[in-house]
Amino acid sequence: MTESVPDRESSENERSQLADSSVRSRKRIRRLLVVGSLLILLFGPYLFYRATSFGERVRVFSEDGPVAVAPETLRVMIWNIAHGRGVEDSNWSETAEPKVDRILEIAELIKQQDADVVILNEVDYAATWSGNFDQAAAIADVTGYPYYARQTNLDFGFLVGRFKFGNVILSRYPIVAAEALDLPAFVAWEDWLVGRKRGLLCDIQLGEQQIVVAGLHLEARGEPSRIASVKYLIERIQQLRSDGRSSLILAGDLNTTPSHAPNRKRKYTAEGYRLPKNSFDKLAEESGLTHVPAKIADASQFTFPSTAPRSAIDWVFFDDASFKATSHRVLQSELSDHLPVVVDLQIRK
Repeated sequence: MTESVPDRESSENERSQLADSSVRSRKRIRRLLVVGSLLILLFGPYLFYRATSFGERVRVFSEDGPVAVAPETLRVMIWNIAHGRGVEDSNWSETAEPKVDRILEIAELIKQQDADVVILNEVDYAATWSGNFDQAAAIADVTGYPYYARQTNLDFGFLVGRFKFGNVILSRYPIVAAEALDLPAFVAWEDWLVGRKRGLLCDIQLGEQQIVVAGLHLEARGEPSRIASVKYLIERIQQLRSDGRSSLILAGDLNTTPSHAPNRKRKYTAEGYRLPKNSFDKLAEESGLTHVPAKIADASQFTFPSTAPRSAIDWVFFDDASFKATSHRVLQSELSDHLPVVVDLQIRK
């Protein structure tokens, strides 16, 4: 019995439909593969960098060699080096090459100060705008400090962009422990996406004595955020004291100045309510630490901006029972938009 013409046509139509369906399925799969590949290329590096950022939050580096004899006076230098961009407002305003040259000049200026401990803010470890030049390693190499710790604030990247930077502490003496100070996030979603400003806490061995040095860079985007950070710091300082770690130095770019000082930061909440004290006042009054300078006597103590300083926002706080300030100098330089500060602290026996 032979197949009828309608039956043959129906079979051919079914086969044609199946073939068309198979072609469409293959096209959909190819499109999904292309889209998936593009998504992996675009977001894969980002997810990788964010996932690995937790293990990279704090790192300590050291070189073998003789340990320096414990000093009677500890020289501390602080400097926000602004990613090596100098006095420019944007990190993208120039190519990487002049930033590299500027970082080497910054390292030479640091070396000339002969400081025992150096606290640096806004240091790039890998950033596209600075040619992925490891500024922390370069400065440590030029200055010859055998010990340094770095702490990461922002850490993210994409297929064609990488951004990883934070705070650095260089030391002539062994850094025996280091940890991040988890300052409150400015906004939670920003912390999830790219990271946030934290602090770096190091235990440094001076002969038989151990001191604690904290490098800070507080938020510039609002007094309430700085107030929240200071509250955290006061609690952390109390914890350190209860652990017997009271020989404390806390320093860096605090983005705040005494409320009675010239060009002071306004002290208002986000809703516009006046605060009883600003973040500097709160830290000075409630931490139990002494700061240097004790007060702003004249414009020679201003640290920002470097081209025409009008406020002091870079500070050194210390435990008065452990240290006594014997000198304070603000250096003149346009290698950054902040001026470097050098403080000598006599160590109380």
